[in-house]
Amino acid sequence: MPFRMPSRTLRIFVVAVTLCALSGCNAKPEQAPVIGHAYAGPASLSLHKEIDLKSATVTTVRHGEKLEIVGQRRRFYKVRTSQGVEGWTSDRDLLDTAQMKRLRGLAAETAGQPSQGVATTFTNLNVHAEPLRQSPSFIQVKEHEKVDVIAHKVSNARRLRQPVN
Repeated sequence: MPFRMPSRTLRIFVVAVTLCALSGCNAKPEQAPVIGHAYAGPASLSLHKEIDLKSATVTTVRHGEKLEIVGQRRRFYKVRTSQGVEGWTSDRDLLDTAQMKRLRGLAAETAGQPSQGVATTFTNLNVHAEPLRQSPSFIQVKEHEKVDVIAHKVSNARRLRQPVN
């Protein structure tokens, strides 16, 4: 005599087996763990699919956007945006937490200060996050564009770039 389950028990059994099978399926792929944080340095930063910066751009982030660092190879970092998009960029295009804090502090310090005068550029001028040519440039003043001078400072900074943390 064959074994027959009552229909209610059979339904519960089928639902339980289906739930067990589906629990093994994960809609999102497992993400790499976060090993640090950085901020986008340039006004517009393209993140690339591969470490080769000539590879396809997967997304573009704006200056100051916080990024999670999920990988590193030599001077390149794999970062994740707040939307979960991952891509590669050079360490030269990233600011660490201390650099971003100094930049925000400078903006707060000079907010509301009167202009010391107007300046005009002879050619395109990159505005850097720190007084080093190697630091990220987050804005470019166009040739013959006029800008207000709020403050100025002479610097002989010649230190090596600190690693992003």
